Amino acid sequence: MLKAARELDYIPNAVARGLVTQTTATIGIVADELGDWALTQLVVGAISEARARGHAVLISSLSPESTDGISSVRTLVERRVDGIISAAPRLEADRGVAQLLRSGVPAVGLHHVPGGGVPLVG
Repeated sequence: MLKAARELDYIPNAVARGLVTQTTATIGIVADELGDWALTQLVVGAISEARARGHAVLISSLSPESTDGISSVRTLVERRVDGIISAAPRLEADRGVAQLLRSGVPAVGLHHVPGGGVPLVG
């Protein structure tokens, strides 16, 4: 059967697999504008590590004028990512974002999250 799959160039369906395993093998990153060199390096490193472990990465990058961090985080949660990295300093005071980050999806922040409950890494 594996030989036939190779011959047919079969590509497994990750969505179907996710229905069975209840995971998406996807990490979400919500980040400030990616023009910041240090932030870009962090995102590139996260992508590299995720890929090495068989995960995909969804990035939600906030534009300079964006004030809707809630929408960015909600999109990642709705996509059923397996975890979220918050790398957006301007979201530090956003209690709505903080509540979403504590909503059941494992999350870490590179900056303070109001109300606690989200591990801080740095």
